[in-house]
Amino acid sequence: MKRVLLFLLVFLMAVGFAFSADLMDYPPPLNGGNILVDIGVGYTFPDAASAIIKIPPIIASAEYCLPSVPISVGALIGFYQYEWDSVSYGWGVETWTYATFDARANWHWNIDASWLDLYTGALLGYTYFNSSYSRPYLYAELKYGGLEFGAQAGAHFYFSEHFGVVAELGYPFIAKVGLTLKF
Repeated sequence: MKRVLLFLLVFLMAVGFAFSADLMDYPPPLNGGNILVDIGVGYTFPDAASAIIKIPPIIASAEYCLPSVPISVGALIGFYQYEWDSVSYGWGVETWTYATFDARANWHWNIDASWLDLYTGALLGYTYFNSSYSRPYLYAELKYGGLEFGAQAGAHFYFSEHFGVVAELGYPFIAKVGLTLKF
């Protein structure tokens, strides 16, 4: 019975929040025409359980806030590298290098806080992958690229009118933290 009451309480709070928020306006720290630039590091799952992060995901994005609706559109680039010791398989050390080039769009939720911007969105782009491994007498390389799609939910926390931090969860980058600039 306690679980049912707790669920109902959380559900009613969520419904009340949804009806109290103005979904067609930007949150207080943003306006239509703003440009958001995020630079940060992230985490993503490696392709093998025993892989070691050689270069963590380095991610940069820029977005433009549309004037009429609380949606921002922009681009994201990311780079990261893993290393896997496959000597036991006879391949030597294998290195996986990834580069991503994505277009993204985010909906900004109007929460009445002058320092907070919550958003959810989607992305679509291209991922380049390069796998190379070497033995003393053999060097091989595999390259390919492909379509990438994902989603994200995050928050910008502003310390001043133009500067803050960003935290984001989603896919292809499971987690991202960094700095944000607003122009």
